[in-house]
Amino acid sequence: MKLKVDKLGFSYEKTPILKDISFETNSGEITCLLGPNGTGKTTLLKCISRIIPPSSGNVLVDGTLINKMNTKELAKLFSYVPQSTHTAFPISVIDTVLMGRVQNINFKVKEEDKEIVFNILEEMNLNNIAFKNINNLSGGERQRVFIAKAIAQQSPIILLDEPTSSLDMKNQLETLEIISSLVKEKNIMAIMSIHDLNIASMYGDKIIMLKNSGVYSYGNTKEVINEENIKQVYGVNTIVKNMDETTYTFLCKQ
Repeated sequence: MKLKVDKLGFSYEKTPILKDISFETNSGEITCLLGPNGTGKTTLLKCISRIIPPSSGNVLVDGTLINKMNTKELAKLFSYVPQSTHTAFPISVIDTVLMGRVQNINFKVKEEDKEIVFNILEEMNLNNIAFKNINNLSGGERQRVFIAKAIAQQSPIILLDEPTSSLDMKNQLETLEIISSLVKEKNIMAIMSIHDLNIASMYGDKIIMLKNSGVYSYGNTKEVINEENIKQVYGVNTIVKNMDETTYTFLCKQ
């Protein structure tokens, strides 16, 4: 499967948020969106999945325009994990993850659905809190639950907005290992916004660096994450080292 974003733009009350965004990504790949706050990363994820319609440009999946798809078709194609995962009503962890199966449930939960959910809870180390009220969890625990819900949906494209923002270092790596393994083993694709350049370089197959609402640089890790690009986009000095096929970025004092 191939997803193509072609000259996508979005404006809010005549203020451009995204301008001429173009890139392609394929099944089996993780694409990381980088850039300072306010460069449109969240808006881009929402436009790709048509949570909000873009002002211009197109998104195509295997050559088909997604604006020709109905809501049910889009829900089967995309799963989305927002940065904020607060809920206003009490619901257990297991029921939250089971909601990811809603497109496959015809008024009755099947044994297959239960098995999928139980396996995901185990993979995400959520078994011990499966019956807790999600509103009583920490921000990091809640974030992992909503990632598990997206995985349960079994859609071919997962969009994640800062999926590790509330997680400690250990849970960041564990969660991204699960996402990375899922992408490779199930041959699906993931697009995620992220702030940590090192995390992006460890798990991203493609990197999109945004600046001033547009694409400043796009390519593989070594092409995009370099000292000059970081200086121009983030305004900070860094030392970038390539070790064991992984790019590491070290901040320098100004």
